[in-house]
Amino acid sequence: MGQFYFKLMADQNTNPKGQLNIEISEEVADGNYANLAVITHSHSEFIVDFINAMPGVPKAKVKSRILLSPQHAKRLLMALGDNVNKFENMFGEIELCKSIVLKALQAIDSGDKNLPELASLAKSKLGLTSKLVTNEAVQMHGGIGVTDDADIGFFLKRVRVSQRIFGDSNYHLDRVAKFNSY
Repeated sequence: MGQFYFKLMADQNTNPKGQLNIEISEEVADGNYANLAVITHSHSEFIVDFINAMPGVPKAKVKSRILLSPQHAKRLLMALGDNVNKFENMFGEIELCKSIVLKALQAIDSGDKNLPELASLAKSKLGLTSKLVTNEAVQMHGGIGVTDDADIGFFLKRVRVSQRIFGDSNYHLDRVAKFNSY
């Protein structure tokens, strides 16, 4: 059985630290895949049915049903919205990094005279993005994210060391500015 720490969605006054020790069985931790959610409501509760619908199969089964009070449904909506925005921001930045790195790699292959500028541009953007992604991951994992108990702590440390060895984003942005006579 694993143990996880989550911020309490219920009344914060019940626990002065604002955390609740939650135990989760392996069966529940494995989760169920769902590609469809059906939401219904009454005056006192929201019902969310999670369904795994297969293409071309006219029948699907509900894999899980969650009942929420209107207050908790709204908190879930806000938390999902926040996490979707973080997801889109992080992965949008990652896609931009891929494009910049590909451009720098093309410059290597073609012997482009702008290679040093493109390399610094790539390093700068990668530095900013890796900092964003590791900071968000630590935020999502809480304090455990900076310990050796979670892999994210390893990535966080690796990003910081790499920036010290190869130059941080500010160093490489300064180089790009100098290449462009700023």
